[in-house]
Parts: sequence; structure tokens; C-alpha cells
Amino acid sequence: MILSETRTPLETIEQKLAERNVLVVESNALKSIRRNKKNSVLERKLAKEYYDYFDYKVLTCDKEIYRVLYEEIPSDSLDRAEILDKIEREGVQLWTYKLDIPVKPNILTMDAEAYKALSYREKAEWKIAEHSILDAGITNIMVRRSSKKITDTEAKLLTAREYELKGLILACIKELQRLDWDVIPNDAPDRKELIERIKAMNIIQPRYNSIYNSMKSMRQNHV
Repeated sequence: MILSETRTPLETIEQKLAERNVLVVESNALKSIRRNKKNSVLERKLAKEYYDYFDYKVLTCDKEIYRVLYEEIPSDSLDRAEILDKIEREGVQLWTYKLDIPVKPNILTMDAEAYKALSYREKAEWKIAEHSILDAGITNIMVRRSSKKITDTEAKLLTAREYELKGLILACIKELQRLDWDVIPNDAPDRKELIERIKAMNIIQPRYNSIYNSMKSMRQNHV
């Protein structure tokens, strides 16, 4: 989602509005995970922290949108009132313009060494939670992308994000398979519980192949 240096201020605002919408779509997917008491404590905790991360990203979009409006579009521009009306209808927050937004890290990006230091159960719990978050995001993005009411810019960003999330979930599936086959001890007292939870998430090769083929098709269509 890197903005072109040659983009006009109006095009920049349109791009950032589309980017904001994509973030909100994925953020909304986390609400059901946070509220579902059947999910593990870790799943709900990570969903809340990831939701906060998306909230931070939305705020940075809002700040940039108003910065461009006030600093790059002349006050006597004929389009200014129309642009402002559109921004307000999209729910962009004016108070972010003067806000110093602290950087919030992406909690799903765990350091490789930190992950290695986890116990087999902690690894399994983390990857199960990660899978739930990624799967929910993919589902919401695919639903949004099928809408005929979105702009071409948002459609392209949704496609790119869907492709990115599918790559992440393939890596997650492979790691859950590795944990099942090579990491969780056969005589571990909690092995049956963990394996049943992994199986319940449809961590099977046909699903992996289906997602991979979907990405291959998207790549051929120049994602």
C-alpha cells in the first residue's frame, strides 16, 4: 500500500480511503473471535491486540487524509467542499490530524528466536490462534471483494491483501502440520487435545492445495 509520489492530492485521499476500508474490513473480522467464549484465552487476547493494531493503522490513514486535505489542497479549491463531505461520510476522524500517533507493532509477527523458545504447547496455541485470525480476515475480505459497490482502488487493495493473507495462512498450516508430525511428543498428556483442536480447524493437505491453487490463479491474473 505504498502511495505513488506522482499521485495528486485527490488521488492520495482516494487511495487512503480505500486503504482505510480494507483495514476496517479485516478489523471487523476480529470482533467475533474476541466475543466468542468458546475460543481460547490466547485467541481472544491476540484478536484484541490485533484489533488494536488495525485501529492504529486506521488512525494513521485518518491523519494522512486530513493532512493532505489541509496542507496540499488549496483552501479556494472548487473540489474542497466535496472532498470534505466525502471524508466525513466515510467516518474519518478529524481529531487525528494533530494527534501524535505512537507506533504499534504487528503482534502476529513473532520473532523467530522467541518462537523457538516456546514450549510445544505454546507453539500450538499460538499457531491455532494465528490461524483463526488469518482465516477470519480472509473470509471478510473475500465477502467485501465480491461487492459491486466498492471502488476499483479498493478492489485492487482487497485482492492484494487476500493474496498476502493466504500466503500467511499457508505458512501457518504448514507449521501446524509440522507440530503435529514432528514436535508434539507422542506420549505428551495433552497431545490428543491439541491434535483434535488442530484437526477441527481443517488443517489438511487438500485445503492447503486449494488455497495454494487460488493464489496461483490470482498471481496469473497479475495480483
